[in-house]
Amino acid sequence: MSKMRFLLLVLAVALVACNDGADSSGPLGDAPRTGDPQSEDVASIVLDVVAFMMWDAGARHTVDAVALDARGDTIAGVSFVWTVADSSIATVVDGVVTATGDGWTEVTATAGEADAAASVIVVTPSGPLDRTDCIACHAHEFVGQHGGTNTPETCLQCHPGPTWSGADFDHPASFDLLGAHANLSCTACHAADGTPLYPGVGDDECVACHQSAYDARHGGSGYPTECLLCHGRSTWSGANFNHDADYFPIFSGKHMNKWNAAGCTACHPDASDFGAFTCFTCHAHDENRMSDKHSEVSGYSYEPERCLACHPTGSG
Repeated sequence: MSKMRFLLLVLAVALVACNDGADSSGPLGDAPRTGDPQSEDVASIVLDVVAFMMWDAGARHTVDAVALDARGDTIAGVSFVWTVADSSIATVVDGVVTATGDGWTEVTATAGEADAAASVIVVTPSGPLDRTDCIACHAHEFVGQHGGTNTPETCLQCHPGPTWSGADFDHPASFDLLGAHANLSCTACHAADGTPLYPGVGDDECVACHQSAYDARHGGSGYPTECLLCHGRSTWSGANFNHDADYFPIFSGKHMNKWNAAGCTACHPDASDFGAFTCFTCHAHDENRMSDKHSEVSGYSYEPERCLACHPTGSG
């Protein structure tokens, strides 16, 4: 046998040996990992369904779960812990879900720190299902969009059209969601069970919910609590209030720095009505003497409003 033919024969034997020992799953080694899997190796879990329906109590459905490591490779032999959110609707043992009652719930597979869930919808002949019971078939969409918000399950109340988009929802007319309130989440003002976190007030009674903000900025000042007199609905900043230009010069002229110690109540003793004012807290005039002094002034009366009419800037 020539040297060349001998080398070819050796190469052929080697190729046959390699093929006999090759992984049948392919050259990339895609076969599931085997051995002694640890739950801490599981990075994620994939279920074969995201939602399914069962008709009538006693019906069964098997959910298959696959464990993946951080690279996305399958880990074989993992033992999953199966749980169901509401056992009155379904139970689960080793991935086999059994219907027990009418409604929807979730079944979850857990391994280590990873888990995955699927919605379970059970419709029984004695249940209330009709064409308005959208949630019976669309529990998965409901959970994805409204889970944990206590949104009512009467879908047609907000989704009257043929699609989920364009929901028509009006917040109760007693409190329009205007300005900064328009972009708040439901849980900013409601507990998870829907209970209001603040008293039931109108949308112009800001201080009922924002007392702490008022106290931090105006506490002890005697400022009115009708916030919208000075503030817009979108932000506290940029308050539209100019006492000197709109009412009376207290930051300039003779009254500058004369009222600081007493605050607003120096001129407005009734903190609930800043439309009312008095000059006599600081100007303790004697009424008889002032009447004599103004005896020749037409329309004179011993009242703060008349003082302001003749002394609009506090001088003269």
